[in-house]
Amino acid sequence: MIIIDSREQLKLQFEKYIVKKLGEGDYTDTDLENIVHWERKSCIDFYGSLIQNHTRFTKMFIRAKEKNIKIKVLVEGSELEFLNKKFHGGERLKASSIQLAKMIDTMKAKYDFEVVYCGNRENMMNYIERDIYLEKCKRGLLKE
Repeated sequence: MIIIDSREQLKLQFEKYIVKKLGEGDYTDTDLENIVHWERKSCIDFYGSLIQNHTRFTKMFIRAKEKNIKIKVLVEGSELEFLNKKFHGGERLKASSIQLAKMIDTMKAKYDFEVVYCGNRENMMNYIERDIYLEKCKRGLLKE
């Protein structure tokens, strides 16, 4: 069953889920807790996490790495929308597309996380459900 962090502001509307505090990420599964977690970000949130809240964002990856938790950052937008700041509020932001791409690549290499651009919330929900299934398959955790 999907677990949603109790601090998650805009919860994705899964059919079945439980709410509890997660130390890292916003979503996981009861079988994957402390193994794989998903962090949901709108484009403006992702930008803010990279630029203004960089220290807080990196601390999450450091904690996850120490606990051997794989983090997957899911962005509610396309990669082009994000890098070109074609999202609500993006027109006033200063970092260039090249700077953003370099920051993401550097952080991914340093903290070993994935970024998945989902386009929208519905695609994000579908991605999480599918990825949970695949992660359980990889680990032999599927229950018959």
